[in-house]
Amino acid sequence: MHFRPTTFIIASLAATCATAAFAQSGVIAFTDSQGRQWRQVDSTTGHTWNAVAAVCPTDGVTPCSGVLGVVQVDGWVWATQDDVLELFAEFTPAVAKSGVVSGPQYFFPGFSFLGTFNPTFSVQTTFSTELGLWGWSSTTASGNSAYVPGVTARTNPADGALSVLPSSSRNESSLARGVWLYKPAAAPSCPADLNNDGSVGAADLSALLGAWGTGGAADINRNGTVGAEDLSIMLAAWGTGNC
Repeated sequence: MHFRPTTFIIASLAATCATAAFAQSGVIAFTDSQGRQWRQVDSTTGHTWNAVAAVCPTDGVTPCSGVLGVVQVDGWVWATQDDVLELFAEFTPAVAKSGVVSGPQYFFPGFSFLGTFNPTFSVQTTFSTELGLWGWSSTTASGNSAYVPGVTARTNPADGALSVLPSSSRNESSLARGVWLYKPAAAPSCPADLNNDGSVGAADLSALLGAWGTGGAADINRNGTVGAEDLSIMLAAWGTGNC
């Protein structure tokens, strides 16, 4: 049997990514641009959404407290649908626009993600490899559903997908479905110093006003929205040496 060079390269990459994924034994899979440390999803498979909600608050801010099955989850935050979307966008920026991308052009981003996070599903044959990863987010959907963001990638034909749109019944459990958990970034010594230059000044004010009404680093009091309270905190810390 003769393989085209492109097919051989893709098959080799898939095998390499699959091997790398299964070799990831640490609890922390990835640290994102916001400093959040994301947990390997495959360490928390086999639970219903309701079981997770019994130990993890669903607000996307308050840490979990207790044991999920046999896994201690104290200090981990159960990610919202939007949190996972931000994570996916670091691998594939296009997913931020619609919440889902799929097709041959997302083969490499999919396998890259699944070379960082262990898959929760894997099928390998002589001619193809298929990997998948799904996890509960804390965000509920219509009826008795909740969002289950996931990533898939396969060869023969080459294809990949990243999506935060699928939802499943909160009463269902699956060994192919884990939980999206992360540890928040350490709080900065001076939260109002948004550009980390050692003082609070015009550049920080500009960044805060540019993020007005949204979230992110400029949300100094971490209430979910940049607003008047954050501006008040910044003005109180204004000037060199006030951090």
